[in-house]
Amino acid sequence: MTGRNSDNGSVERQILNGLGMEWALAVSELSSEYRNHLKRPLFRLSDVPGRLGQWDADKREICLNRRLAFDHPWDEVRDVLLHEMAHQLAQEVLGADGESSHGPTFRKACALLRANPQASG
Repeated sequence: MTGRNSDNGSVERQILNGLGMEWALAVSELSSEYRNHLKRPLFRLSDVPGRLGQWDADKREICLNRRLAFDHPWDEVRDVLLHEMAHQLAQEVLGADGESSHGPTFRKACALLRANPQASG
């Protein structure tokens, strides 16, 4: 790759690294009761229109919208990451299976992570 595509690849790697660091920081602030059971997922950026982020339990992946990551302040990116982490925590640790995606277990996970339950598309 040369030129702009190479630059975007480098920036994308930095963003993915930053997401991993933000994930680790957020997990480190959880009580050990939760922290010890939450495993690091894969991180990916995508061009899916109309979605800011998504937790995919089957792939164990948090995917954020590439335009969000490239064109918005990091605080907004982090808010969406925390929202998707809340989905992960609700499902993998708190046992939210069978609940609506933004149900009571998700809201509890948001409170634990200090995540905005509305920070996703």
